[in-house]
Amino acid sequence: MVFWRSDFTERQDVRRGGLRVNGPFVPHSELAFEGSPEVVFGEGTLESIQTLLARLGARRGFLVLDRPAYKASGAEARLESIWRRFDVAIFEGFRPNPILEDVERGLVAYREFEPDAIIAIGGGSALDMAKAIRACGNAPGSARERVTGPLPVTSGAPPLIAVPTTSGTGSEATHFAVVYVDGKKHSFSDPALRPDHAILDPTLTYGLPPSVTVASGLDAVCQALESIWSVNATDRTEELARTAAAMALQGLPEAVREGTPTSRRTMMAAAHLAGRAIDITKTTAPHAASYGLTSRFGTPHGLAVALTFPGFLRLNGSIDDTNGNDPRGREEARRKVAEVVRRLGARDIEEACAKWIGFLEILGAPTRLSEIGVKESDLGALADGIDLVRLANHPRHVSKDEVMALLRERL
Repeated sequence: MVFWRSDFTERQDVRRGGLRVNGPFVPHSELAFEGSPEVVFGEGTLESIQTLLARLGARRGFLVLDRPAYKASGAEARLESIWRRFDVAIFEGFRPNPILEDVERGLVAYREFEPDAIIAIGGGSALDMAKAIRACGNAPGSARERVTGPLPVTSGAPPLIAVPTTSGTGSEATHFAVVYVDGKKHSFSDPALRPDHAILDPTLTYGLPPSVTVASGLDAVCQALESIWSVNATDRTEELARTAAAMALQGLPEAVREGTPTSRRTMMAAAHLAGRAIDITKTTAPHAASYGLTSRFGTPHGLAVALTFPGFLRLNGSIDDTNGNDPRGREEARRKVAEVVRRLGARDIEEACAKWIGFLEILGAPTRLSEIGVKESDLGALADGIDLVRLANHPRHVSKDEVMALLRERL
């Protein structure tokens, strides 16, 4: 169940930066979802965590914090008096892209404290860290085995409350987490990884700098668009993704340019809806190609995804019976690609690619791989490092040669 504390209006054919956003701008003022997480949304909802913990009967909270975000968002000052009513242990100081050693360190603190609730406050990395700790905390075997292997996640862990301070990953709505092991990304999944509760307070994002707003917002946009064409898409996920895409394409430029309360609220809702969608559909080729850009060049995740998005969109224009991945056939795959084109307000794929590049320019984001330091000599390693699991969700089979050509074109 999700409880929306703010009303939205519906807007059609809104133009922003050359993009025509088709379809509903925002959802109705009240939406219901089955399953976890239970969500409270709206300005000033952060303090509802006290009521939630009381309802859960929790007295010992294990806080997983991105300290800079915790402080800059205002959460630290707002929650200080609340934490005095509980026994609280804080785990912080992990890397922006969590590594196994960070998880193992967190597990030591978690097991020593024996909490009856876990609270994650920060961006996607803080939420992923909390998920990983909960997944491994009460389970037999090592954290390495749990993260890299097929071992199921055991139940019985304390409830997890996710409080995002950015609008992008949608991690508060998904059943997977990313941990780097020996320099290699591992995305592990299990229904037990999905948070039980999420508090979405847009005021926590009011002070985000433009660079973070852009990077996180582009992740939300790409997740929504990729969810539409994913081979795992359903009617319900497509509805969520269409709405999320319309909201984010409209709201992100305004959030970057002016940071208005309306745009911040819009982006937080859009990111959550996109997270709901990819929780089922999973991400596709642009995400599969992004992880090498992040690990090798330090490129923020959302920017890394956005840089290759137009290349894969262009490849999707040639889906046929020999290269299609969608089990429902090429016509269904083509329909979903056409829907992505329509979401971008374009008449065909080439126009959609051009509009996407224009969108990045309006946001002040890089449009070429060379702008983030990629050289011709790096392309082979980037192509070899593509995430094959995510690639399998893409509607079109993509060969290594095609990935190389795509990356070269984006230099």
